[in-house]
Amino acid sequence: MGTKKPLDEVIREDMKKTMEECERSMVQMTAERKLSSSRKYALMLSKQTMVIVFLIGVFVVGCLIASGLHNMKLMNDRAAYFDWGFGAILGVVIIAWIARSIVLQKQYKEELASYISSGQAKKDFENSIEMTVKKAEDMTIHYPIETFERLSDDEMSQADEEWDEYLLIATDRFYRMGSMMHPHGNDLYQVYVELRYQKQSDLDFKKLQEAEALIEDKLANLQEHDPMVQGKDFKADVKELVRKTLAECLPYFRADEICVAIRKSS
Repeated sequence: MGTKKPLDEVIREDMKKTMEECERSMVQMTAERKLSSSRKYALMLSKQTMVIVFLIGVFVVGCLIASGLHNMKLMNDRAAYFDWGFGAILGVVIIAWIARSIVLQKQYKEELASYISSGQAKKDFENSIEMTVKKAEDMTIHYPIETFERLSDDEMSQADEEWDEYLLIATDRFYRMGSMMHPHGNDLYQVYVELRYQKQSDLDFKKLQEAEALIEDKLANLQEHDPMVQGKDFKADVKELVRKTLAECLPYFRADEICVAIRKSS
């Protein structure tokens, strides 16, 4: 029998798979949105729409044929020929539209697969994520990070929602990183990091996001201290990790304060 993997390793692998699946899904959506917006595929029908257009077309053409037969009985040949002629043109247009959509659907799938496999879709997705920069005095924080470890579960739920609102928002005085999961033993913790710095308007937030991704990857390696039992020591480890990573990614950036909060996941 094979040996079981430690729980923290299983959790890390599950978290990694979840993040990869989310990223793949977002890249897929970005690729589909970009291709669908091109002129080439502007009038392409989806399979469901093709069925709807075909059924509506059959109904309308059928009505025109019936109308033509009725006009023939009334000896109104001109009106009958007009109904049949219009029905024939409409039928040809619908058949041509559906046939063209079938061809375009095949081309679309091939182009989409090529676009994603080339890695260009992922680059476009990453470039499409733009950070919104606001003035700190214009922002209202109901739950400062210093209060996180004293909040009730209900209050923390609201604090989490407020924290998530800052995922793509930075200010000229502080930046909140996305909450990070940290497995330790049989437990799972959420780690929150907020950077505070001197007022500045030219901070490279793209580099800051890259540093954030590296910090999240390296966080799992901090296993020396138990976040719950040795909270101060664990926070010191996190701060040191953040400080070193920022120095590597943004050598000219200086954080005046690195605030860290830890919550055990329920």
